[in-house]
Amino acid sequence: MVEDWLGNPISGGAPATIAAMDRFSHRLLTFDGGTGEILDAAEADPDCVLANLLAAALCILGQDSADRRDARAFLDRAAAALNPTGTSSDRTGNPAHDPARAREHRLYAALEAWQARDWAAALDRFEDLARHHPRDLVAVLLGTTLANTAGDNDRLWRLPDMALKGASDIGYTWGMLAFGLEECGRIDEADAAGRKAIALDPVDPGAHHALAHVFVSRGDMAGGACWMEDHRAGWAECSGALRTHNWWHTALFHLALDRHQRVLAIYDDHIAPRLGTAGGAQNAIGLLSRLGLRGIAVGERWQAVAAAIRQDLPAHRRPFLDLLYVHALGQARETGAMDGHVRDITRYAEASADAIRPTWHDVVLPAARALAAYGRGEWRAAAALAAMAGDLPRVGASNEERQVLLSIADDARRRISA
Repeated sequence: MVEDWLGNPISGGAPATIAAMDRFSHRLLTFDGGTGEILDAAEADPDCVLANLLAAALCILGQDSADRRDARAFLDRAAAALNPTGTSSDRTGNPAHDPARAREHRLYAALEAWQARDWAAALDRFEDLARHHPRDLVAVLLGTTLANTAGDNDRLWRLPDMALKGASDIGYTWGMLAFGLEECGRIDEADAAGRKAIALDPVDPGAHHALAHVFVSRGDMAGGACWMEDHRAGWAECSGALRTHNWWHTALFHLALDRHQRVLAIYDDHIAPRLGTAGGAQNAIGLLSRLGLRGIAVGERWQAVAAAIRQDLPAHRRPFLDLLYVHALGQARETGAMDGHVRDITRYAEASADAIRPTWHDVVLPAARALAAYGRGEWRAAAALAAMAGDLPRVGASNEERQVLLSIADDARRRISA
């Protein structure tokens, strides 16, 4: 039986395709660059089911709407290869007699649900995949990424915990577990898991990220700043998304210590250059917002953020990102674009499928309206965001990322009483 570098069965593929899939999975788990190679590999080997599924996954994870459209073609090609006879049972079945095919069917089902934005169904299927194929750490990473988007913190730790059954020897498993445990408030366990990840792989940027959250939860900002600065060399080769995000965490530690010039230097050197991606914009908005709430002048940086995110509208990929876009446009004094984005969110929320409507219509939409009110200086309407504190986890992102929304609400209330 052919296996990938993690020991997972593969149903087939040319030697060059299998090598490309191994490089892709390793790069994804290490947050390295070059993952786009899988797109070419899938095009060159259209009958390789797994290559097309991995290409589809990369598109679904993509930073722009064009990537999401491309995922459909890869999913259809994978379905055709899974189901050469055209029978519906083959397409959606789970052929236990063939472990490689079973794994591919499960991954196909998870990605189809994710593409359809049925997040709950997709997470159920990723959990099923982790249960049956615990060394499929790419699937675990995809599942935890979706769980973070959907605000499902319980799955953030449950998925990697399932993977421990077969992949406890791999540091990435422990790093993912550490992040999920921290988000659920299990700080000591998260610390132990993160340290285990570092012991297995000292330069794992995902583990560095998880331990940054542990430092925050313990209120050890000086320790966190030293930890991140000491480990920054490990992010040099990782992809822009996590490299930028780890620098964002580093900046927040310095901000808590009132090292404002260091914060602005990190922003300009490591965050602003990634404004053209959704992840980079998210980090930029989160940091500039916190600087502004402390009364620190940021010059024309908001205008540069607004210019970048206008190219990404309408978004509607991640609820939290949409909310940050509303806030950024308001801070850049681009109220026309801000109100237009709120109208786009309104249309999207009202037309959403039942699976995601409660999140978009009942949480994202009122939060977006409150943030737009803040951008217009309507403090009482903006302060309504505070009443949504219990629902805000449903917009996704980490506890620390969402904290900025509550800080904005607090600022609005302060301005009312001023």
